[in-house]
Amino acid sequence: MKRSNMRSGAGTARTIPRIVLVSGSPRRRELLEQLGVSYTVSIPGVDESVAGPVRPTSYVRTVVRRKIMTYIERNAPSGSPTERGSRTPADEGSRPADDRTRRTLDADRDWALAADTVVALGSRIIGKPVDSADAEHILRSLSGRSHRVITALALYNPHAGSIAVKTAATRVTFGRLSEEEIEWYLRSGEWREVAGGYRIQERGSVLVRKIVGSYSNVVGLPLETFYGMVLAQGFHLFPYRE
Repeated sequence: MKRSNMRSGAGTARTIPRIVLVSGSPRRRELLEQLGVSYTVSIPGVDESVAGPVRPTSYVRTVVRRKIMTYIERNAPSGSPTERGSRTPADEGSRPADDRTRRTLDADRDWALAADTVVALGSRIIGKPVDSADAEHILRSLSGRSHRVITALALYNPHAGSIAVKTAATRVTFGRLSEEEIEWYLRSGEWREVAGGYRIQERGSVLVRKIVGSYSNVVGLPLETFYGMVLAQGFHLFPYRE
């Protein structure tokens, strides 16, 4: 099947000039650079806590919505509402931002992309290790078992004044880790500042037996999902020739 049949309107769709990455993650920046996408960074600085027991997918969708709305509010006049209610946008579509915010954010302004990733072992959310002892506990929990890496993306389209939310999940299976492997990985320090306590794109790759799903999602940004969201809006990341 030709690519033009898979990507309708490839010759006429507009190209996004630049993305505002609402994230401080160096890994997400590297992934956008791999695509050759022009971007700038805005650090969200939001409270990522969610009250009460919550499923991993619901958690990332709640947090990513909070991140993108914080970004929009910072670009709107003080006190101007952007989105009311606690309902999270559905994965299948997008919802409009508040009219006053849509008028304030000019249609030619940059698009914005927020992301949040968690590692889930069953229904348990595994965050970033607080210290080496916590990292060791996490590695032992993951050893010889499968877990999910779940990322929620929120894409703000200034032309439509809308926010679309999608999630991606990858199943990752660890080999059974020996004491020497655990000690070696702890000494590497790669467990710091990363959900799940390992980096699949670095030394942590040898801990993994197999993955099912998006590799870039495990790194922190599911590029396939992001690209599909852009196409669904009638835009492209790259200029196409007829």
